[in-house]
Amino acid sequence: MGAFAQDRVFSFSGKVIDEETNATLPGVTFRVLNTSRGTVSGGDGAFRITLTPGEHSIAVSSVGYLSDTLSILMETDLQQTIRLKPSPVHLQEVLVVAEDPGPELIRKAIEKKREWMNLLQSYEFDAYTKQILLRDTAIASVTESYTRGYWRKEDGIREVIHQRRQTENIQAAQNLTVVGRILNFNEDEIRVGGYTFVGPTAPEALENYNYKLERVYESRGVKVYELRMLPKSTVKPLFEGTISIADSTYAVMRVNVKPNEAFRFPFVDELSVSYQQRFSLFNNLFWMPVDISIAAAALINFPGLSFPKFVLEHRSVLYEYRINLTPPDSLFELSRVTVDSLAAKFDSTFWRENQVLPFTKFEETAYRTLDSTQTLEKQFRPGGVLARLGTTADTPVQYLDGRFNRVEGLFLGMRIREVNLGTAQTLVHARAGYGFSDRVLKWQVGLTQQILARPSLNVGLENYRQIQHRPDADFYGSFLIGLGALLGKEDYRDYYGASGWRGFLDFRPVRWFSVHASYRSEREKSLSNTTDFSLFARNSQYRVNPVIRDGILRTLTTSFELWRFRSPRFVSSSLRRVDPLLHVENERSSPGLGSEFAYTRYSFVLVLRQPTFLSGLLFPPEFRVRLAGGFADGHLPPQRMFDLETRYRGLAPFGVLRGAAVKEFAGDRYLSAIAEHNFRSLPFYWLGVDFLEKAGIELIVSGGVARTWLRSTNTFVERSTDGWYKELGFGISRVLRFLRVDFTWKLGQGNADKFFFTLSLADIF
Repeated sequence: MGAFAQDRVFSFSGKVIDEETNATLPGVTFRVLNTSRGTVSGGDGAFRITLTPGEHSIAVSSVGYLSDTLSILMETDLQQTIRLKPSPVHLQEVLVVAEDPGPELIRKAIEKKREWMNLLQSYEFDAYTKQILLRDTAIASVTESYTRGYWRKEDGIREVIHQRRQTENIQAAQNLTVVGRILNFNEDEIRVGGYTFVGPTAPEALENYNYKLERVYESRGVKVYELRMLPKSTVKPLFEGTISIADSTYAVMRVNVKPNEAFRFPFVDELSVSYQQRFSLFNNLFWMPVDISIAAAALINFPGLSFPKFVLEHRSVLYEYRINLTPPDSLFELSRVTVDSLAAKFDSTFWRENQVLPFTKFEETAYRTLDSTQTLEKQFRPGGVLARLGTTADTPVQYLDGRFNRVEGLFLGMRIREVNLGTAQTLVHARAGYGFSDRVLKWQVGLTQQILARPSLNVGLENYRQIQHRPDADFYGSFLIGLGALLGKEDYRDYYGASGWRGFLDFRPVRWFSVHASYRSEREKSLSNTTDFSLFARNSQYRVNPVIRDGILRTLTTSFELWRFRSPRFVSSSLRRVDPLLHVENERSSPGLGSEFAYTRYSFVLVLRQPTFLSGLLFPPEFRVRLAGGFADGHLPPQRMFDLETRYRGLAPFGVLRGAAVKEFAGDRYLSAIAEHNFRSLPFYWLGVDFLEKAGIELIVSGGVARTWLRSTNTFVERSTDGWYKELGFGISRVLRFLRVDFTWKLGQGNADKFFFTLSLADIF
């Protein structure tokens, strides 16, 4: 193509049609002989290639058609209609075989492919990529780019954008349209959208696919076998469609496939994805991709929200291959996608002289009519009840602060989450409010100063008079606890008053590791119930809020956390979920710090997740366990005791004991282990319950053990487990898409209730 050349060039363009039917032919390959330059025809059969003055020979080929070679003299722009003859199908030489030759061809492909693939160490290419995003059937945006790609076996691919353009409703900085990861269907494992598929010529391919030879034809003098491949499983990620294999090298040279039923995503209905790729032979040895086409359509279905249908069309044309050169190491120190400084300025001459895929009439209309007001956010903004509720985030409601519990009653106030104080490095937060039952004004005001951005280092200071509660893992939060108190006089937490100040330091040298240190000085005092109000449990009584040991508490706390970045693997890394992997904390209070308490408190939480089988799925069957424990030296006051986390008003997320009651067990030492195995939808597939399997309903087996210890010197009313607490159960997840239902049996706990039914949100990602 000479995409970045500055010499004078002419345009050779036109359409490709079927000689017999006059139908336009998309995906026809044009190759300038004795060079690595070329293009392919677009969806309407149109093609365009720029050439230097002089004579050129161009090979024109398409699967199922006889190849043709054009000799043209470029002295001015030239237009021509290319007519291709359908290729006769040759099957007589293989029909005499008793067994379909498809499996034997795959066996040869498996045996042969390493002979040439191991010789491919690196390559460079130029590429043109166009992405069209549609809202239902209307074009929402068009983005294009010219890139140069660099691939090395041990480092993967890097792409540099040299020129880009887009419809006016897309900002240039948002246009990162590139070829992306090049799927090589000669590989044993092919990763698409977070799934890992078995390649059509992988060693275990015959165990996963049925192959049938459909036809044999010639393309550019090479005999080609076209095979139909059908997956043997609906729960394992596999492809279905056709693949074309070249004779002698037995390399995959064309694919037209789509994923099987295992390829699915939460809250996505009517998902359809197709993938087409064509390869050409370079250096008489390497089959390299020259045309990649991806079409995807999806309808998001989330209760309370309505979305328009999302359609994506991606087309990449690759050319000017340079194989097994020695690219500089500096290229692979770049990000996967880099924007060259040349891309900052739109070069109209370049685009006029280097257009690869001519626009269709619909695309030309989109460039003329889409203006800056028609942003993607506006075009794909959801409707529905939840969408209307979300608009309150931009109203004064966001500054309201409210809660309800048995010691404050109704608390109302105002809050300011984070406000820049003249600079983005200095932030303040504040909140203040009044408890209508305890009749106490409370406040909290703090300042955080950023010292370093990368690595992250922040210091802060805050002053407060507020209500505190015994330490917990915040499984429920103040809103749910207030709702439980209002509806049924059940308050999950035990409270005490605290007034004083705190200074802290947060350091995060790398994104997966953080350190926290703080000093706290506060006066703590007991609080009692001040309200008996409830909407529906007028005849019940609130649990008594226990007394604490009043006094001045000064502590020095240090902790560190390890973080785990995990799925969804199919989205931008900026949207990845971040989960704590390990949290370890040490809290020390002593007279030497000016405290009236003397103890050292240690605690840890470890959460492990491990796929167990079918790891190629986006969400494979998974085992996870939460280990937590703590102990104390010295005399631990009741406000710093350890409580076992339990169910609350029929709610029970992973990590709590579903068979234990609120504040049933406490101590100055504890240990708990809660584990579960999510079999996903596989049990319903094995049992033949198709409607549950297709709905994505999951089966989970769970269990837990825990124990607390309490020293005999403790004078406050606490109850230990008196041995090991045990429970066992199972869960049904993704009920109504996002709910989980658990059935749990408490084991060996006297005459207490044995069976419990709980709800929680499904773990979608």
